[in-house]
Amino acid sequence: MVARTVVVGLLFCCLALQADSQTVRRPGKKLWWASLAALGSASALDAHSSWGKPERNAMLRGPDGRFGPRGLQLKLVILGASGAMQWLLLRRKPDLRSTVAGANAGLAAWNAAAAVKNYR
Repeated sequence: MVARTVVVGLLFCCLALQADSQTVRRPGKKLWWASLAALGSASALDAHSSWGKPERNAMLRGPDGRFGPRGLQLKLVILGASGAMQWLLLRRKPDLRSTVAGANAGLAAWNAAAAVKNYR
């Protein structure tokens, strides 16, 4: 299951980095997409590593105190809303792409570290 998650994450990264020959070149656009893909992959890995285990975050905790469907739904909503808000922001202020990409990379590292801790 972990291998499948990693493969899906790598696939998203490859798709995010694929250049579209008909679009106008915008500096940092690929970097932002790659950071968003990394954040999504790290979140998926964190969710996989937490599934069925006791959850310390009360928002992600199910009725039985474990991470399950309710926590996954909330993680997906937060990730989707974050990506949509970033996209809207970067349409108006494209010069912020590298800053937002850095924030995404930091959050991806945080989620990956949590996943590593959960797998131990």
